[in-house]
Amino acid sequence: MLTNTNFKRVFSFLFFFLSASVFWTGCHNQGSGSAPHFQNLPAWANEAVVYELFVRDFTSQGTFKATQEKIPYLKELGVDIVWLMPIYPIGQKGRKGSLGSPYSVQNYYEVNPEFGTKQDFKNLVRAIHQAGLKIIIGFVPNHSANDYVEMAQHPDWFMRDQNGNFTREVQDWSDITDFNYDNPGLRKHIIEILKYWIREFDIDGYRFDVAGMVPDDFWRQAVPEMRSVKKDLFLLAEWEDHKFIDFGFSADYNWKLLHAFQDLQTHSKTVGQMLETYQTKYEQYFSEGRFLSFIENHDEQRAVKKFGKDRLAPYAAFIFTTPGLPLLFMGQEFGDTNYNASASLFEKVTINWQGFDSTLFSFYKKLTELRHAFPFNAGQWQVLHHENQKRTLVYSNILNNQAVVAVLNFDDKAQTVAFEIPDTLHFTMDRPVVEWLTGKKVKLQKTNRLTMQPFSAKILVAID
Repeated sequence: MLTNTNFKRVFSFLFFFLSASVFWTGCHNQGSGSAPHFQNLPAWANEAVVYELFVRDFTSQGTFKATQEKIPYLKELGVDIVWLMPIYPIGQKGRKGSLGSPYSVQNYYEVNPEFGTKQDFKNLVRAIHQAGLKIIIGFVPNHSANDYVEMAQHPDWFMRDQNGNFTREVQDWSDITDFNYDNPGLRKHIIEILKYWIREFDIDGYRFDVAGMVPDDFWRQAVPEMRSVKKDLFLLAEWEDHKFIDFGFSADYNWKLLHAFQDLQTHSKTVGQMLETYQTKYEQYFSEGRFLSFIENHDEQRAVKKFGKDRLAPYAAFIFTTPGLPLLFMGQEFGDTNYNASASLFEKVTINWQGFDSTLFSFYKKLTELRHAFPFNAGQWQVLHHENQKRTLVYSNILNNQAVVAVLNFDDKAQTVAFEIPDTLHFTMDRPVVEWLTGKKVKLQKTNRLTMQPFSAKILVAID
């Protein structure tokens, strides 16, 4: 009997040859790398704020119906895309915890009965659309549960070791088995599933878990197939590599920025080094694609614990006032500390709505309002000043005689920040400028000196 090995990343030449014609006729030219790929990014997603939630832990009921009741709350917060972590039945074999991880999928054509029924999910999608929002769902293309519904009938769809035992590349992920992408039948199966949720439930896209662990040529085939069902999909890769934009994805992750934030907080990186990390990503992606910027997500420690509630303002302000797509993870906006990245995937851990911090919520709401008031991804972003010793930063974004100037202090001491208004921003000296977070009016001069409190942000806005 032939068995598979962990050389799953070796591409099948024959399969690539057969699928290449589909890809090259259905997608843009990959060779030049110079043409803008705006077709990858729907117009409705260009300036979107993304909100990630886990149905099980978002409400005490942990259901689609209870999530649907929270849509007015999400509207008030000002998010645009609701991203549901995987909603499918969870495997039993090798399950971690009492409820198991949503990333151990037992059947991709069903919903987790904990959450409700398919009709409940369909009602949720419809309600989200009626509220003017969009919805994407998590998909796990690299692996399945150890008792995936197709495993007995199609064992060749799964990775096996030299002894014929089902296996995985990451051994610690003991509740899953890797798919075998050398098998054309498996590829067809995954693509049909992806098209099914778009066609039958009218979802607006996917967030693909560990997308870089799946062969590149699969994405070249799968993306045009998905877009043949619905053109304006938002496809998010949990990976950090510009190649996904070339494959037709809308965005990938900005993990390096989060790591730079963490290093900045511990003083192992300067403001200038953090800025260089962001600027490198920005220059590579714009205007071709987008990236997701965040200070927390379901795999990370809570921002209020990582940075401190009284210290996170400049980090949060940065992701909301720079080009990219800002992410909020459920409860981040009101300071939840119940969710634990290492345990909450496997048990029922409802976020703490009783501990709602209205001040923090208002801060994030002001940031989402600013994202809708000014088109950060369309404007011209430039750094005006940064000072490593004081740990301060000033930058601007300009579009059509409108501008935003952000002044950030990442230091634990109050700092005086001096910066000059360049010629491109002269128009801001002739009109009222509002400090967005407080509503106070300020007057910009050619040379400005602002006193910044520790770990603070001032966002100066000159818009019509």
